[in-house]
This record gives sequence, C-alpha cells and structure tokens, in this order.
Amino acid sequence: MIDAIVAAHERRFRQLDSLLPLTHPLPDAPGETPMVVDGGVGLARRIRVDADAPAAGWSALDEHRLVARVGGADPVAAMDDLLARWAEAVPAVATPEDPDSAASVGWPSRDTAMTRLFLDRGHGAAAGNGGSPGRPAEPGRHLAGPDPAVDRGGPR
Repeated sequence: MIDAIVAAHERRFRQLDSLLPLTHPLPDAPGETPMVVDGGVGLARRIRVDADAPAAGWSALDEHRLVARVGGADPVAAMDDLLARWAEAVPAVATPEDPDSAASVGWPSRDTAMTRLFLDRGHGAAAGNGGSPGRPAEPGRHLAGPDPAVDRGGPR
C-alpha cells in the first residue's frame, strides 16, 4: 500500500514539474511507524539541534517535520488527513511555549493544489535567510557586516 502511494506521488510530481527529482522515497525510519491515510503516507520526524552546533544558527533547536507523500484520487484530502494526524502527534512530544521550536512540511511551491489547504491550516512559505534572529550573541561577540577591506569583485 505504501509503495503504491509513493509511486502515485512520484507520478503526480512528474506532472507538476519535470525538474523535480524522479523519485521521492520515504526516508529510512527504523523504529518509526508511518501514518497512513487514504491516499497518503507520512512520517512525523523530530529533529533536535544542540545549541552549540553550527546548525543552531540556521534552524530551530527543536523542529517537528512532516515528511509526506500523497497520491491517488484526492491528494489534497490525503494531505489534509495527514496534517490532522500530525497535528495530534506533535503536542504529545513538543515542549509547550518553546520559543526555539518549529513545525514544518517541505513541499514544492509548484503544487498549487495544496496552497489553500496549507494556508487554512496556518502554514506559510518560508525561506532561509542565513541566520537566526532568535538567539542573542554571546557576551563580547557581535554580528559584523561585510569587511570593506575584502574585494568581492562586484560593480563599483
């Protein structure tokens, strides 16, 4: 059943954009139980980053991520069901009121059939901008702008 959903998902994505990867297998998930709904399958992942790790400047320290694959007759309904199941699962493991946490679903913006659903559920487009404004610098350190002594070869 899961293989059929993933295959339908891949066919659907090929129709959306030929530049998307040809395969979208679910990641290996030892010990995890996939959430399966009519026409969809997903994994609820939790990614924790140590506050001292380099990645801490680029992401939330505690991220809840839905890895979803949808296909079949009504992929929007399948995604809606997966989001509902995920919304029930996250509070069981999340830290309430954690200011350095996030919930995300990676999905191609070309799939405009999902836009209304994501917006209705409070999800919006996001792009990384190279820093996390949520964590103050250590005492004695500051964020500096570009070094004017470095020639970057741009227009003058």
